[in-house]
Amino acid sequence: QAFDQVVTKDAYMAIDLFQHGVANFQLAQFQEALLDLKLPQAQLRG
Repeated sequence: QAFDQVVTKDAYMAIDLFQHGVANFQLAQFQEALLDLKLPQAQLRG
């Protein structure tokens, strides 16, 4: 839940989204993890 709050406050902080994706992966929430890991990649390529 804390990750969710951080990501909603600053959607351009790629490291937050990446860590959120890692946490979702570790919780076996693979679809959410994939989305979280794709977003920072798109933002970094800007």
